Amino acid sequence: MIKNYFYTKTAFIFGLLCLFVSTFSSSASAQQVSVPEDVCMNGFEQQLYALIDSYRAENEAHTIEKSKKLTFVAKLHARDLYHNRIDKDSCSMQSWSDKGFWNACCFSERDNTKQACMWDKPKEITGYGGKAYEVIYNGGSEPKRIMELWKGSSFYSDILKNSGRYADKDWAAVGIGQYKNVTVVWFGEIEDDEKDLENCSGAEPEYDLKNGTTKTSADVADNTDNGVTTLTGGEENPDADGANSSANTGLESGKFYLIYGSYSTQEYADAAVRQLSGQFPQARVITTNDSDRYRIALYEYSSKEEARNAQNELDYTYVGAWVLAAE
Repeated sequence: MIKNYFYTKTAFIFGLLCLFVSTFSSSASAQQVSVPEDVCMNGFEQQLYALIDSYRAENEAHTIEKSKKLTFVAKLHARDLYHNRIDKDSCSMQSWSDKGFWNACCFSERDNTKQACMWDKPKEITGYGGKAYEVIYNGGSEPKRIMELWKGSSFYSDILKNSGRYADKDWAAVGIGQYKNVTVVWFGEIEDDEKDLENCSGAEPEYDLKNGTTKTSADVADNTDNGVTTLTGGEENPDADGANSSANTGLESGKFYLIYGSYSTQEYADAAVRQLSGQFPQARVITTNDSDRYRIALYEYSSKEEARNAQNELDYTYVGAWVLAAE
């Protein structure tokens, strides 16, 4: 009995030690930063904020205070998604890559153990004191079009106006970040102690994802290539895969492909194509020699403008689609 007690006590202490080490390692790997003073809302973000406020007013919901911390997190994530989007079917767009100063994580609504990946990210990065919830649009549309799509989805409209499954929430802070074709909005449960968020006057600062700082840029971000991933060498974007036209399988140089998603196996990709074939008869699997991912192209286009227009015409079911250019 004494021997069993000794083993039980030893196992208990060892378990606590492992928990402590795991917790310490996780927190130590992330670098909480101060929100840069020059974080500001660009014109796109201002318009979207006004539309969200108007929609809430129509539904008798109060105005949400702008949050500098949540805006900073939104801007970081928009850039992380654009440059470093995790190309895995198990990780949703609420996931964060390993290319920044934050803790990388894979978010999945189907896995309750991964929920904190979204909820706690503002706290991890800025020290924001409460849970926060994120909505994302990937498509490059104007604010009005994005709002129309969100309002047409019962899930997202519930978030916007605190109804349905979010009726027990009372948003006290909101942050918006837009970069290229990616738009991110964070809703927080408590007020932000940093409310001095100003509108951008002139060029928006550049954001360094490695250390969470900003620097002044002489040029305003060029949005003419919104939503287009180019298959060329030297890109950090995982969708580029460091491939060139000669390494592409099933891709034609100079063409633009509207990508539905990517899968880890040919079997999963083929099954998805069969499901899509009714609405998209030209859907097919494409690959690159430098990647083990199986992507589904809904259509191919001769110009970027055609592909972008087609992307913007997709309904909300395909909000995660993106444009891939083969060069």
